[in-house]
Amino acid sequence: MTETTPLLWVEDDAALRRLTRGLLRAEGFDVAEAEDAAGALAAARARPPAVVLLDLMLPPTQSVNEGLGVLDALMALPSPPIVVVVTGAGGKAAALEAI
Repeated sequence: MTETTPLLWVEDDAALRRLTRGLLRAEGFDVAEAEDAAGALAAARARPPAVVLLDLMLPPTQSVNEGLGVLDALMALPSPPIVVVVTGAGGKAAALEAI
């Protein structure tokens, strides 16, 4: 039996999540998904991921503050995951804050 790596994909665009789900699974990831900050935190607590792909612009506000809040909460977990921020918005200031 092959062990897979738990990955949480946090993205509000359902089509983008669907498009990448199969690719991630083919690469050996056990993919959980969330479309907003609340769902991301619930999923991370229910099944701690090793890796998180995190969009910064999340509902309900569609501001980078939602994603940055998720990032802060993930880093506060007893075993923080590797987080890769994947976003098309927010600019340099948001990228620097995420780092």
